[in-house]
Formats: sequence, structure tokens, C-alpha cells
Amino acid sequence: METIIRKEYLDRIKKYIDAPVIKVIIGARRVGKTYFMKQIMDVLKQSTADENMLFINKEDLAWEFITDYTVLHQYIQDYFGKTSGKRYIFIDEIQDISLWENCIRSLHSEEIYDIYISGSNSRLLSSELSTYLTGRFIEFRIYPLCFREFLIFRGNDNSKEEFENYMKYGWLPAIHKMNFEDEIIYSYLGWVFSTIIFKDIISRYNIRNSGLLLDIMKFLSDNIGNIFSAKKISDYLKNQKIPISVDSLREYLQYFENTFLLAKVHRFDIRGKNLLEIYEKYYLGDIGFRSYLLGFRQNNIGQVLENIVYNELLVRWYSVQIGKIWDLEIDFIAEKNGERKYFQVTYLLSHPEVVDREFKPLTKVNDNYEKVVLSMDEYFTKDIEWIKRLHLVDWLLEGG
Repeated sequence: METIIRKEYLDRIKKYIDAPVIKVIIGARRVGKTYFMKQIMDVLKQSTADENMLFINKEDLAWEFITDYTVLHQYIQDYFGKTSGKRYIFIDEIQDISLWENCIRSLHSEEIYDIYISGSNSRLLSSELSTYLTGRFIEFRIYPLCFREFLIFRGNDNSKEEFENYMKYGWLPAIHKMNFEDEIIYSYLGWVFSTIIFKDIISRYNIRNSGLLLDIMKFLSDNIGNIFSAKKISDYLKNQKIPISVDSLREYLQYFENTFLLAKVHRFDIRGKNLLEIYEKYYLGDIGFRSYLLGFRQNNIGQVLENIVYNELLVRWYSVQIGKIWDLEIDFIAEKNGERKYFQVTYLLSHPEVVDREFKPLTKVNDNYEKVVLSMDEYFTKDIEWIKRLHLVDWLLEGG
């Protein structure tokens, strides 16, 4: 299959080519960071000689010899030799190089390099960069495929048919090179999941109990969109004869966040205008892992849809929080460029009780920002109090 350009990301990073900042590309394993870096190189090839570009992929055994910052720095110096003009460096999965930040800081100070680095651990990269390169880098997050991209990768504009695949198999680009069969796709997702668990968590943080990590991920995958505290999760696991302290659980949850397996979303008190310190929701970085861990369940579609909407809001560059007003919950408050939107997500508005549950929280918000209820209903009655009703798939296809 030919490489498909992820145009929205490419357009965004083009603005920073040759800018005196280090471009840091972050995202989970297998979301397409490597291909994205190569697409940037393809843009540069229009005006830059090949010898002025260097690509190092630490997932390729050919680069195994670059183990620390001294070897990396020496190799780069030798590679470019007496090359004149701007030099472009691309290093994929840089967190696998010990003390890499020392080399990058040195190269950046020379002002002849335009540097692009990627990694699959957000905390590792951001902490080192913030310590050594404050104000001299900019992050670009690469997400799994949104539904618009999914259709392009599939080469099929039948959105109804493909949305079922999107809910079931997830959003990783490489699955489109495979037959869409449970055994094949789930085997691949299992390999990706295991790589993240063992290479990015167990090995890096010296975790001994891999089974405990799996138990936590299964529990959270089965409770997408539910409100939790770390203590509540710990108490549940203890009831299942899986003992874990609250402090240890918080550490594990942070590891999942660092590697983009999970995203924690805080709650915002709309009336008090402040973030709430306890109780949050968790969403999966890719819904395919839920199907791999638990099997695909038709009776839990609402959770899957909520996760899809959360991911879509991130792809559209919104910051996202959970809303609380009085004793009612709003699924998402999305903010961008000083504008705010409110979203409720449900499978079907099939009963008056469901309509009341989804619309009532939005009617309590006294501002003029857009309020939307997303569902899979094919037909709608009139809007309620200026709250829009939209078909969820149509909304996904809109973009913007």
C-alpha cells in the first residue's frame, strides 16, 4: 500500500521547518511517527541534498550501536563531515539513547542543524527537554487515525460499513495492510500492546508484576468514561484479590499515560470555575486495545463512542475536560483559541429518560457557547433549547 500523507500534521509542522527550535514528535508506538518524519524529509528533498539529511531509527537494529549521547554525537559529526549548508537530523525513538539530551543540546547550540526527534514516552521527553532546553523546543503530538483518515487508508467511502471496523479494530495505520479478520488484527494489536507494556513500562521502570499491569488495563478498558479516583480503583482490585496500594496504582497509571495507552481527563466545576482535584475519567489511546483485551462487545457501544469522540477532539487540537454542574455531568468541555464547546455522547436517544439525561446538564449551562448532543440516531426531532442534535459519524466526517 502506498504511503498516505497525513496532511493536517504535515501542514502544521511545515511552519517550523528551519525555525531555531527542536521539533519533538510524540505519540504512541505504531501511530506513524516514523512515516511522518520521512514525509517531512520528502518535503525537504525538494530543496535539500540527500547528504544534508540524516535519519536514525532506533527501532532498526542497524542503529543499535548508537547507545549513548557520545556515540550519537560522534556519528553525526562524522556523517556530515565537511558538508556545507543547513543540516537536517531526524532521530526516531530517541528515548532509547542514553543521555540523548546532552547531544541534542550541543547540536542545537551550533545553529547549523534543524533537529527533529520522536519518542513514545511523553514524560521522559518532556522532563529532559524542559530541564535542558527550556524554550528551545516545540511538541507535535501524532494521534492514531481519526475517522476521516481511516476512510482514506481503507480506500472506502462507505462510512457506515467502515465505522463498525473503526469501533472494533481501532485506529493504528498498519492494520490497513492486513486483512480485516479478528485473528489477524487482534494478533497485531496484541504485539503492539505487549511491546509497550514490556519495553516501555516493565523494562524502563523495573516492574516485576506484569500481570498486575494487565489487570489494571482490563479494568479501565471495561470502564471507559466512568468517574474514578485511584483509591476507588485500588479498592476494586483488592476486592478481586489483587492487592495494590494507592501510591503504586498512581505510579502505574502514570506509566500508562506516559506511553499513551491511557489518557486521564480531569473534571471541571462549571459553576465554581475550577478543576476538581479528585475523581477523573480515563480513555484509551486506541480503542482497538479494548477489543484485544476484552473482545468486542456490542452492548458497550456507548463507551466506545465516547472514547472515539474524545480522540477526535484531541485530533482537532482541543483541550478537553469533563464538565460538572450542580450534581450533573457533561461528557466533554472542549476549548480552543478562546472558544468553548460542550458535548454529550450517547448511543441512541431511544427513550425520554435518555433524552432528559443527555440534555438536562447542557440546559443548566448559562453561556452562549455551542452545545451538542452526539448519537447514532438516524433521525432527530427538533433541537431543545438551542442544543444541537448531530449524527456522530456525520460530525466525525466534518472535521474542523
